[in-house]
Amino acid sequence: MSDSVNESLENIANKDIQSSHLISISRFNKRSNKTTRLIGNESVENYVKGQHREYKFLLEEPFFIQSIRVETEGYLNYKTADFFGIVFLGLV
Repeated sequence: MSDSVNESLENIANKDIQSSHLISISRFNKRSNKTTRLIGNESVENYVKGQHREYKFLLEEPFFIQSIRVETEGYLNYKTADFFGIVFLGLV
């Protein structure tokens, strides 16, 4: 590996990682968008009807994401969702 990649990995290894917690909606751009308001949502009144399109969520700063949970209602078991992210090394 290159020196910069090794240095980035060392920086990551030396970081004090906090325990898992929900990321506050305040950490996201476009907080007033209906889809962004789904972040941390537990109210059945705040929902978005599923569509075959991308839903984009942009964080204001880099975060380590350990898991993503999506709950749905009224979908068959074979329906799937794909998640994509951008990995930044050296920004720690």
